[in-house]
Amino acid sequence: MINIPARLRARCASAVINFQRRFAIVRGLPPAERWLLAEAALLVLSIRIALWLLPFRVVWRAVDRLTQVFTRHHSIEIPAARNGWAVAVVSTYIPAASCLTQAMSAQLLLARHGHVARLRIGVAKDAHGQLAAHAWAESGGQIVVGGAIRERYTALPNF
Repeated sequence: MINIPARLRARCASAVINFQRRFAIVRGLPPAERWLLAEAALLVLSIRIALWLLPFRVVWRAVDRLTQVFTRHHSIEIPAARNGWAVAVVSTYIPAASCLTQAMSAQLLLARHGHVARLRIGVAKDAHGQLAAHAWAESGGQIVVGGAIRERYTALPNF
């Protein structure tokens, strides 16, 4: 028999209970919202992997093309805020889902559900004088993803 320290057993039990609670919450959602979370998870994971493996320019062009295709042939319309919620929720479970990953994913998800969306990138100097960047997604004049710290950044022109 393997001797597992009590502290580790407690952490594992806590993780299992947390997973069960979260799964129960997701299971309790309407099917449309569960599907939205699944779509968001697939997009966030795909974009995260693409940004790890490919140059930004390649990923940006692919997202831009897909956004145009999705805008022309969108599925059911889901409110923009709900799309942003889905991206934010699944991003907490995907390692290194940066603001850029979330904004690109939100742009695609919004387009897929009938919204005109655009990715914005802003820059600012941090406390040490270093250049910092932040990305967010907008739809209908509202920030859908990445708006919490957006005020600190000066938006670059659309590209």
